[in-house]
Amino acid sequence: MLKKTMCLILTLMLLLSMTGYGYASAYRDEIEIAEDAADVPAEVGAGEEPADTGATGQVVYFDANSTDWNNYTVLMVYCYRLDNDEVMINWGSKKKGGMTDEGNGIWSYDFGAKGFVFEDGVQYGMIFNADTGMQTCDIIFDTTCFGDTAYCEPGNMIENTADSNKSSVIVRWRNNTTLGPLKGITSIGNVVGEVLPAHTTPYGMFVKFLKNTLNNARVYAKNADGSLKTDQQILDDTAAALGLGQDLIADAIADAGVTADWTKYSVSLQSDRAAHENVTLRLLTDKGNICYDMISLFPKDTYKSRANGMRKDLAVLLEEMHPKFLRFPGGCVIEGYDKATAYSWKDSIGVGSD
Repeated sequence: MLKKTMCLILTLMLLLSMTGYGYASAYRDEIEIAEDAADVPAEVGAGEEPADTGATGQVVYFDANSTDWNNYTVLMVYCYRLDNDEVMINWGSKKKGGMTDEGNGIWSYDFGAKGFVFEDGVQYGMIFNADTGMQTCDIIFDTTCFGDTAYCEPGNMIENTADSNKSSVIVRWRNNTTLGPLKGITSIGNVVGEVLPAHTTPYGMFVKFLKNTLNNARVYAKNADGSLKTDQQILDDTAAALGLGQDLIADAIADAGVTADWTKYSVSLQSDRAAHENVTLRLLTDKGNICYDMISLFPKDTYKSRANGMRKDLAVLLEEMHPKFLRFPGGCVIEGYDKATAYSWKDSIGVGSD
């Protein structure tokens, strides 16, 4: 009888301990789940996997009907911050960047549902791309673009900024016309796109190009006849496309900390006689071939003491005549490198007296 009683007590104790262990185990699992839920980052950076948080209204749409893309199964977004180039969604990531097919050729991407948090006033870059390799150009967006639809202009292609052997289709927002195709410099120095990021300037873009991309352009940038461009041609062409003058190229080279294969030299000449004809300037060098460009001779005492300015006597004479109209010289002085850099007479209306 005593043995049976002891066995019954031991059995009850074993059952109670197993129940207690099961309760404790379930409680610990509940705590771990709660801690994991509280551990979801408020802002997702590069390399982090965001968690689904449901629809938040931070959605952008893409009209695939506006493209000439065929045979794709997945559309994706590539996203990064423009001010520091931090990648938020890696290229070709179907899991993190895959879009949702809404039907009728409209695709969507809900950034909020992926745990991303965007700052007001910060601009971001985005590329829409397909699993077949087709892609749009970079487009600028910020929080004002949520709810907007991006559309393409088939046949309107520009040089890919990362790989100049490829082309990207122009993409725009239907409603937000302020933001659009990102203005940038390609890997061989060509300037493409339309909208300059708010955090930079043409000069800043040029300095960044010299730091990061000039060496690549030296290898692949070519003239129309197929010959490689010289450093001078690369710098001149890129600076002109950005609307920068020749005087800023040397400053940009210094700020970028790079070395080009040409150097600007300045020298002061003192004449010991007056001469009005048969005046020549000879440049003597050691053995070898040297190319000279943009050689200009200016008086030291110029009109209003401007560097490389006008002859003071002629400019003062013109000023004292109080002319109502001055005709500018023709040729390359005013025609510019292209339409964007050509002189516009309207730009001279209302300028200061200096």
